[in-house]
Formats: sequence, structure tokens, C-alpha cells
Amino acid sequence: MVWTNTLADIRTRTAMVMGDCNASGVGQYDKFSLAEYDNAINFAIELVKESYLLPCTGDITWVGDTYNYAPPTGMVYLYEIRARRGATNIEGSTTRTPAIYEVEYPMDWISVQRTAATVPVLQIHFDEESIKARRLNVTDLILRCQGHKYQDPLVAAGDVLYINWSIIVLFAKTFLNLGGSSRDWNDMMKHLRAWQATLQEASLYASDDFEVPGGIWLSQA
Repeated sequence: MVWTNTLADIRTRTAMVMGDCNASGVGQYDKFSLAEYDNAINFAIELVKESYLLPCTGDITWVGDTYNYAPPTGMVYLYEIRARRGATNIEGSTTRTPAIYEVEYPMDWISVQRTAATVPVLQIHFDEESIKARRLNVTDLILRCQGHKYQDPLVAAGDVLYINWSIIVLFAKTFLNLGGSSRDWNDMMKHLRAWQATLQEASLYASDDFEVPGGIWLSQA
């Protein structure tokens, strides 16, 4: 399931569980500033982003006799590639609207390589012999890539969170509870107990099962 909550929504929901809203559920942001809430929310996103990937699609335009390509923008996990030739079929003889991606590339044709540079750049490598054997070394062939990407950090109030907002709120609460509001021992223990209870609740969430047999990670991490 894909969610569509904004940063403003997540701020309010996090403020609710921190006891930082009024009786009407409007965020007051007295206990923590907006910047602190945003830091906590983005901490939570960074913590779970590899377990809650988002579906995405991107294209690669084939260049004759070129077998290394940059991954589609943002894609970190790739599980399928199909090809079409412009708006026509693979033989270029029949116009199709919408275009049909007819030729599936087996994932064992594909590997991940990095350039020999000071800062290596990740590339998708296609096996030359396999491509030529299927007569697919054709300039301007469009390769449609299906995969997953990370949730982007939320910066502006209208930025959208597409993953389950409840797990983000729980981990944001954990982050905020890592520091007591003062050095008073009782206050610190209160935050520690809240942190432990929240972390135990968050551990009950199962991550999304996005990995496909034969899929490959494109992350440069």
C-alpha cells in the first residue's frame, strides 16, 4: 500500500503522541520545535527506508555497442527490464499506442559494476554476448526498467511521505525521547521508559516484502 501524507500531517501526528497538541489535535510545538520534529521524522525515514521501498519505473535508451548505463534516476533495486523500439514493436514495423514492451531481458544478463574512478560510479552492465545473440544491440531501443526507490527526506510542509506513516511516527517519537527535556533524573527516566515502550511497539511492524527472485540492488551505499 502507498500512503500520501504530507510532512505537515506527520508533524501533527508526531506532536499528538508527544503530548504537544491542544484538545482539538492542533500541533502546538511547545515541547519541541518544528526543526526538532522534522529532524526526528527524517531520522525515522532514514532508519527504515531500505525496508519500505517504493515502486518506480525508469527508461534506458540503448546506444549501439555500449553495455554500461547509469541506473534510472533514484532506482536502488531492479527486478525487470523489457524493451521496445520507439513507439513501434521490436522489429520496427507496426505502430503501437500505447507502446508495448515486448522483449524481456533475463536478469542473468545484467550485473552491477562501478567505474574505475576516485569516487566509483555505479553502472548497470549488460552481457555483450547475450545482447548480440538476441540481436538487441540496436541504437535507440528503449529499455523500461521496473524497480524500487527510497523515500526522499521531507523538507517542505507539502512534501509527501509515501510509506506507512505510523512506523515513521513511532520512530520519530523514539528519536525525540532519546533526550530528556532536562538533566533531572526523574525526567530522564520518564523519557527512557517512553523510549523503551515505543521501540518495543515499533519492532512489531514487519517490513515490506519487495524483493523479487533475481532482482539486484543498485544502491551505492
